[in-house]
Amino acid sequence: MPTGTEVRTFLQSLDVDQKNAVSAEDLLRVLENNVKGATLEDMRIFIKSITGKSDALLTEKDLFMFLEEMGF
Repeated sequence: MPTGTEVRTFLQSLDVDQKNAVSAEDLLRVLENNVKGATLEDMRIFIKSITGKSDALLTEKDLFMFLEEMGF
């Protein structure tokens, strides 16, 4: 299981606009070269599947809980 510091560091590396949350746009910027065909809508759906919210923002708490649920 990653530590809170590791999750925070990872989130900050993705958080281009420094809003303390990863937006769908931030996530797409990181993944678009590695995930063929990934779209902004895909990122919004992915984030909503984690947070349950339609704001398309992934916070440190959301990411930590997601990783914990996934067994990391």
